[in-house]
Amino acid sequence: MFPYSPAEAKAICKILINLPAESYLELALTRDQFRHWCSQRLIMLEVAENWKALHTGETEHLSSVSSNDYRTQKVWLVTVMWQRLWEMTIACFSTCECIAELLNISFPFNAPVELFAHILVDSANGDFEMCLQPYLEISSPKAEKHLRWLAKEPSFEDVSQQWDTKAGKQKLERMFKEAQAFLRQSGDFSSWFYLLLLTGAVVSRWKHGTVFAKSSVEAYHQARVNLAKLDAKHYHTAPSTCWHNGVKKQGSRGGGYS
Repeated sequence: MFPYSPAEAKAICKILINLPAESYLELALTRDQFRHWCSQRLIMLEVAENWKALHTGETEHLSSVSSNDYRTQKVWLVTVMWQRLWEMTIACFSTCECIAELLNISFPFNAPVELFAHILVDSANGDFEMCLQPYLEISSPKAEKHLRWLAKEPSFEDVSQQWDTKAGKQKLERMFKEAQAFLRQSGDFSSWFYLLLLTGAVVSRWKHGTVFAKSSVEAYHQARVNLAKLDAKHYHTAPSTCWHNGVKKQGSRGGGYS
């Protein structure tokens, strides 16, 4: 039995089908920016279809799990990742509120669904807003490197041991900054998202934490690992791209963009 109501699952589905926000269409978008908005909207519509199937049990028509197509696999893994984050939000909500209070941060959410919806909207709109920047380069080799690091998901014990040495501390700080910069660049960055991740780390280490809380944190991290592995494999062969004043350009072997 799911730890949430069918009404909440339907409400999230309605949010998914309306992302990225239609208000972006009120801007003077270039042709490439409009195409990017349409592409992102189509992806979120597919995620919404998968989300609906997950919560109705009607998954027979889905070929995502067995498909070798990158896009189909990615949409499925994104859906699973959001589902796992939703469960983690429910499990960690009260603790997240307490941590926010300890950090003297105003906590504007009255229920887990409100916090999750905020993170979901922030992430999807952030993915689109990449193309609104004057200049943004998305280097495939760098993306692959950062994604492979994210895919490793080092344990708390591994990180603790690394921090015991000066060289290990410097390496971890550099890798974290690079990964964080990549997440910002890709739109996957929200202060509430990172507060929730912090809460998950606390809950997973707390001896009084519930089985549901610990398992939901682990399930979310595994979902992120699976998605990072798929994306890293994609970026290994994909050309680099850049956005320059609303125009999307593709990298060439000579090192330039056209």
